[in-house]
Amino acid sequence: MILVKNLLIQVHWTDLEGYRALIDGPVVKLLAEAREKFDNVVLVCADISENKAVEEFADRYGIECFKGDEINILKRFKDCMAEFEMENAARILLYWFMVDLPYLLRSLDVLSDAKADYLVMPRDFDVKFGGDVFSFSFLKKAEELLSCDKSKDHSRYLFCPWVLAELYPEAFVFVDSPRVPVYGKDKFVEIRKIVDASYPERAPVTEVSDYEFAASFLEGVDEDVADISCGYGAGTEYLAALYKGVVGIDYDKGVIEGNKKRSGNTANLAFKAGDATDPGLFAEGSLSAIVSMHSMEHFPDDDLFLKNCSIWLKSSGIMVLEVPLLYKYPFASDPAPLGSAHVREYTKAGLRSLCEKYFVIEEAYGVARGLYLDLDMARNAVLLVMKNKR
Repeated sequence: MILVKNLLIQVHWTDLEGYRALIDGPVVKLLAEAREKFDNVVLVCADISENKAVEEFADRYGIECFKGDEINILKRFKDCMAEFEMENAARILLYWFMVDLPYLLRSLDVLSDAKADYLVMPRDFDVKFGGDVFSFSFLKKAEELLSCDKSKDHSRYLFCPWVLAELYPEAFVFVDSPRVPVYGKDKFVEIRKIVDASYPERAPVTEVSDYEFAASFLEGVDEDVADISCGYGAGTEYLAALYKGVVGIDYDKGVIEGNKKRSGNTANLAFKAGDATDPGLFAEGSLSAIVSMHSMEHFPDDDLFLKNCSIWLKSSGIMVLEVPLLYKYPFASDPAPLGSAHVREYTKAGLRSLCEKYFVIEEAYGVARGLYLDLDMARNAVLLVMKNKR
């Protein structure tokens, strides 16, 4: 039987606006290549009026468009695969211009030959180059799995059903990925140039689940909490609802001024422009806790930053630190952050060695698709809960 190769591209109308230069260049090129290599290429989006723009985009480039459930992405993809009678599919996001299409085709062959539900890629391989490869049976089993337990809020899993492969391995049939692609330095430079020009390093966000998790480790803390590199301040505001004396620090004075205007005269919340590698940013022993979510990778001197945090914290102070992991693949010969805004990214061993100079690591978690899991299940980041050594 001839295997039908299907590529599903998840998209929202805001992608067309926010990544316009990327869409008009590398993504259009990727779509043209995909139409040649795959039997079906379908844009999958929510059935809302604004996504008329996605339909028009699909028509312009001769691609199918499926509009499905607005909130339940599991159902949206399941309905799409049912309508097009797809047994297997690869799924990517529209702005993953770097995805390796030949690798996806090989992965679909492997999945089909094994009659598996889901193809497992190495944890040190950047998913933006490989997407998700799964069968219709995976979505059916995922839906059945969630319907069996109505006591919990499943909204996160309905929004990203592929995380269920991480959480419930016993529920699915897996097959290992074929050998992942490995690129040289020239390819890395080419992709980084596009990433730097097209991917925003920071943007306003309202999602604070990472701060919710971080705050769960601050038991006994009542006041004097700093959010380092707070960005647009949604996480800082979440912390201010829990503790007295919360301050958000960021180097961007414009962002800080905007945060001040938005937060008004909230008594226990302050925003301050400053450099986290400046020892004088806080007085010695003045903080009970520091939360630093994806900031240390930006600092030229991460050792100095951690030393400062140790000085600013009280002797019993807690630091919750989350940083991105450095993917080994697909640039195994010379791994480096894909975007130059990151001075560095980390290995688990290197991060532990650095942090233990100033802190006792009490707990460590791996991050995969926004979920906090066992450290050995990490895909894209690590979160450490640390106690001051001073």
